[in-house]
Amino acid sequence: MTTPFVTVLIPAFNAAATIQRAIDSALAQTYGNLEVVVVDDGSRDTTSEIVSSYARDNVRLIRLSSNQGASGAVNEGVAAAKGEFIAFLDADDEWLPTKLTKQIELLVRNPKAVMATCGCHFVDGKGNVFREFGMPPPGIDKAEVWRALLAATFIAKPCVVARTAALRAVGPFDVDLPVAEDQNMWIRLSMTGEVEFVPEFLTLVHDAPSSLTKVYADKVDKYVLPMIRRHITQQDKALSSEQIKDILGARYTSVGRNLYMTGSLVRGTALILRGMALGDHVGENFWYLAAASPPAKAVKKLLRRPGAIPREDASPPPPSDGGLLRPHKQDLVALPPSPPILIVMVDAEAEFDWNGPFLRTLVSVRNLSQQVIAHDIFDKLNIHPTYLVDYAVATQPEGYEPIRELLQSGRCEIGAHLQPWENPPFAEEPSVRTSFNHNLPAWLQKEKLQRLTDAIVSNFGVRPTAYRAGRYGVGDEIAWILESLGYQIDLSVLPGHDLRRRHGPDFRRAFNQPYWFGPDRKLLEIPLTTGFAGMLAWGDEPQVFDASIYTAISQPRGTRWHLPGMFSRLGLLERITLTPEGMSIQELRRLTRLLLHRGQRVFTFNYHSSSLLPGYTPYVRSRADLDRMIGTIEEYMHYFIGEIGGIAMTPTQFHASLQAEPPARAPTHGAVGSLVQ
Repeated sequence: MTTPFVTVLIPAFNAAATIQRAIDSALAQTYGNLEVVVVDDGSRDTTSEIVSSYARDNVRLIRLSSNQGASGAVNEGVAAAKGEFIAFLDADDEWLPTKLTKQIELLVRNPKAVMATCGCHFVDGKGNVFREFGMPPPGIDKAEVWRALLAATFIAKPCVVARTAALRAVGPFDVDLPVAEDQNMWIRLSMTGEVEFVPEFLTLVHDAPSSLTKVYADKVDKYVLPMIRRHITQQDKALSSEQIKDILGARYTSVGRNLYMTGSLVRGTALILRGMALGDHVGENFWYLAAASPPAKAVKKLLRRPGAIPREDASPPPPSDGGLLRPHKQDLVALPPSPPILIVMVDAEAEFDWNGPFLRTLVSVRNLSQQVIAHDIFDKLNIHPTYLVDYAVATQPEGYEPIRELLQSGRCEIGAHLQPWENPPFAEEPSVRTSFNHNLPAWLQKEKLQRLTDAIVSNFGVRPTAYRAGRYGVGDEIAWILESLGYQIDLSVLPGHDLRRRHGPDFRRAFNQPYWFGPDRKLLEIPLTTGFAGMLAWGDEPQVFDASIYTAISQPRGTRWHLPGMFSRLGLLERITLTPEGMSIQELRRLTRLLLHRGQRVFTFNYHSSSLLPGYTPYVRSRADLDRMIGTIEEYMHYFIGEIGGIAMTPTQFHASLQAEPPARAPTHGAVGSLVQ
């Protein structure tokens, strides 16, 4: 590859705290034929002194006598650039080392391209990623990018490398635009040639309270919309009336939501309604105005108990209401005589970072092609697992085709697995809290599950009746939702776990055995199988005492002192879940013997599909880890079916096998979610 000269252009104003980081990231590029030009836009701090201290031929400083604004400073830099290409970088942002190499390679290979861009991660003050940005719409034509940019911005300035001649030909950045001047430039530039995309996140954008986007957030409609309308007028012959309607509808919605979130409620509402009038996401916009807007959030905040995360109970527990999380003993399933029953379930899901952030772009489903490794074991023992598929799996051929083949040959069943951050409609802001379904309004949970159900019906040809909430984020309102959508079985309860510290549910009062729930007790809960062993374990159902002790020693202070491990090694208390993820075959055998001794007859064996692709779960980081996990699956299946004489069922087979009718009890109104939750 030829290595044309590149100018890295960094406008800076009072950037002493961050300018070194930006320059260092430019100089650390694997692409070496470059210069760094810093335009000091009249700073009153030591920005210029820091730049001058580099004393390198390829680091140049241009000092402006007075502040010209972001566009003015960039224009000065463009005029002074010596490179064939100009790479834009803001003074508070940084690049990953391979960014320029990958972008210049594309631009050299495609002389029709006037610019190249990539994705970026927005990071907070602690370096945590909270947003992904910069991925283009799927199937976009390189020569028609300007059309998509009229409707939505998806290019960030520090991600762009532009051909200098093309940049100068379209004229300077508009100094009359204090915000969105870069959007305006990318539209103008992309009208003159093709745009290349590197589908990787190669830029880090640091969140800054003084950024122009935030400073002018409540005036965005006064600058962005007129700019878009001017472009539409200039290109009216190239745009159909339907395209213009779609562009304006999308812009009214996005600008309206931005205004709404900054407190400009009247202007924001007016623009959102204009977007709806043009047909843009009518349903989602309606729900946004109804529940995701600041007034609705304020109401919900007032209705919540003080403190986002409840502390450990200091008073006696409230009386059981017989709901999903607090069932009555009489709700336990009356089992017909049979050998021990094993139900195998797989969370078939996209590869995502379990520690967050919960990003809507993490929808790769490569792991599904690896499921045959474990399924061969199930086939040998005539075990039919149930694949609980999320939206990413249900809507992408790479996800659903491998499982559909198993389904069509009668070797598995399909259920639904709702991961809210990747499952439309998107009326919530992604966060740890909203990654648990039960923290969303009941209407939104239902809408998401409806979309997932429709996708499963469309691509698998079956209607699921078994459901699991992603991250086990389930509450009593799920009964109403499941019944209204035709589901019969929930698989979300994780007995013995209190997840409230992470914004999740408290399952300590849930049974480890199947039970009926819902207003008329017509829904079946099949919990995940967990248990406590050790001298401190009482073994009662529900496992409130054991779970409360384990929760106490698992608090941050306890984990710093390694109390859970210490209690386990001393034989005092350990919690075991029936899964090959993080559990040894010895632990699984011990748990099974213990629960059989306590009279348990139904066991659920669970794992995540992404564990079969090393590197995507905490349990399988290497090929050796994968081999151990597969060995554990195989050994346990032979142990349960062969040694203890158990049988395998699917959730729907188990549901059908129950002869006794669910107990008839009066509805418990407090256990059902409300549409205005």
